[in-house]
Amino acid sequence: EMASLSSHSIRLFPPIIGNRLPLYVAFLREPIQRFISHLTYCKKQYRTFPEALKQHWPANCMDLSLREMAAWMIYNQPEAVRQGALVTHFLTEQTWLDAVGGILKLSDRWLDRDSSLYRGFEPLKLALATAVLEDFFFVGLVEEMETSMRLLREKLRPYGLHLRDSPMPVENVSRELALDIDWLDPAD
Repeated sequence: EMASLSSHSIRLFPPIIGNRLPLYVAFLREPIQRFISHLTYCKKQYRTFPEALKQHWPANCMDLSLREMAAWMIYNQPEAVRQGALVTHFLTEQTWLDAVGGILKLSDRWLDRDSSLYRGFEPLKLALATAVLEDFFFVGLVEEMETSMRLLREKLRPYGLHLRDSPMPVENVSRELALDIDWLDPAD
């Protein structure tokens, strides 16, 4: 009886759920803002991270400048992070695993990141992400939330669906750290 569901963790988007046709909606971040937000979040929240997550960051990350953290990330994180393709990777990896694993009739945990099958995923990620998002009912931008919500309301209207026209609260736990981007230069 659910009318809507919101999550950062949904990675598969079936065209039918039960006997219903879902309308998938996504609000994506502008890539540079997403990268800076990721850095500032890690810098501010590092102490709260579980030990397994802390292992992926320098122990002194709270003392590093955002430029130093960005450089560390680029040189020490996996390829998907270095390419700034985390969202693309997140959006497409499970689709790839299910599609290729399904064709080959392989079990759930079949894919080793070093396998030739997984390496086949890398050059297709962007095209796969584009295909996934093309099937969405609506894709907006977080940085243009008011415009995105206005356009979404207009698109929902013919379906008899209405969203409240109320101000959207903005919650960003590390916004104050991201305001100064003077450390970026055109070469970045």
